[in-house]
Amino acid sequence: MQARENYFAFFHRLQFYEQNNATWIAFVSSMNQTHGIDHLLFTTTYGDLLINDGLDDDWDMDVFSMNNVHTLPYDEFLPMLYHQGRFPPDNAHYALYFQMKKLQATLAKAGYPERIGALLGCMGTTGSLFTPGFTGTQFIGGVQQPANGFDVIARQVMIVKAFNCTWVSFFPQTARYVDQGIMGIWDTYGPNFFEELDAAVNGAGSASPFRIKFFPDVAGMNIDLARDVFLSDGWAWFYLIALIAAFCAVSFHQAFKRRVADENPPPCS
Repeated sequence: MQARENYFAFFHRLQFYEQNNATWIAFVSSMNQTHGIDHLLFTTTYGDLLINDGLDDDWDMDVFSMNNVHTLPYDEFLPMLYHQGRFPPDNAHYALYFQMKKLQATLAKAGYPERIGALLGCMGTTGSLFTPGFTGTQFIGGVQQPANGFDVIARQVMIVKAFNCTWVSFFPQTARYVDQGIMGIWDTYGPNFFEELDAAVNGAGSASPFRIKFFPDVAGMNIDLARDVFLSDGWAWFYLIALIAAFCAVSFHQAFKRRVADENPPPCS
């Protein structure tokens, strides 16, 4: 039922996709002609679903999510890569790294590899990794070392920086979402947050290579693939079963061929 609804929605949204694209392109062109190309910083924020889109040589997820992203000439692409609730920190770091790898590949296919960016948050969420009161460990220098919330944020920025992002953004700046337990940057870390973060990620030794732990999320990867291949996360487990069945079928076929060959050797000449 969910998959059927997704398909109907997809074809309905497809009718408006090209019209929206044309409108945005005309807007950017008009602004550039009126004010000069450097007058307007044209950016887009979007969910992590779309960072997988270019991996199969189409932009169907743009239509599926009703979000015109990869076919427009934005100055910066800022997917919302929020891992403040992904414990432990090493899990959050690998998830961010994996998303950035996919984003890098997708933007290269879109023709904008140098416009890569990231939006990190939500900042100061109650009980999350990104708070001063968080204490845990993260993989540093080959061993687990104690880390607080600021250390986790700094490592997230270092991962993004490794992909040549010229901009890293945070959400939100102020405590506009107190009712949701989100306090923002200033109320959480104070007015010197960016100066302290700059010293941590751009200071002495910041250009040295570093390692993170391999910490994949198979369930999340499976849903991402199902959405892109079948246009519906309702097919996620069907996709996984089909993938396993296909792998087993190929393996069985190869084993059967070898057995037949062993039982029926070619005649000697």
